[in-house]
Amino acid sequence: MAQDQNTGELKRISFFVVKNKMFLIVLTALILIGILWLWKDSQIKHIKDNSHDQYSNRQLEELKLLTRPYVWAVRREMLNKNYQQIELYAAEMIRYKGFESIMVSDADDVVISATNKKFEGQNIRLLVDTTFTAPDSTTVNRVNDSLAIVSSPIMGFNSRLGTLILNRKIYRIKY
Repeated sequence: MAQDQNTGELKRISFFVVKNKMFLIVLTALILIGILWLWKDSQIKHIKDNSHDQYSNRQLEELKLLTRPYVWAVRREMLNKNYQQIELYAAEMIRYKGFESIMVSDADDVVISATNKKFEGQNIRLLVDTTFTAPDSTTVNRVNDSLAIVSSPIMGFNSRLGTLILNRKIYRIKY
């Protein structure tokens, strides 16, 4: 009896398949199209995330490369005690898109040049985290997804002359 019931159900299913062949083909095609669409959507999202990471890392690398000649120029002016020229360098650099602030401190950690004039004369360790003022080489620290802080020592012939701190926005790719 159970076998007759199974056979009858199989006959109904096979009759439905034969009678509605076109409907099942369209339904299968729609399901496959939906799966492909979801899969491609997830791939596109993954590619966008990867490209943003690569783009922001590239910005940080370029920022580090830019810092080196800037430090050389500031070093030359600090050795010549030409602080007004350091101000001009900072004023010119801050005009470029993304730069938020630039500070230069002397060996005693007193800010001698800053794009925000209220910081001049203050101790730089009170304005930024001490991890940014202590490095022996140029470091780029990402504060969040949209801000990076570059800190670089300004070295004289045999001693440290000061520290450079740059704050710059990190831009996202717009799709």
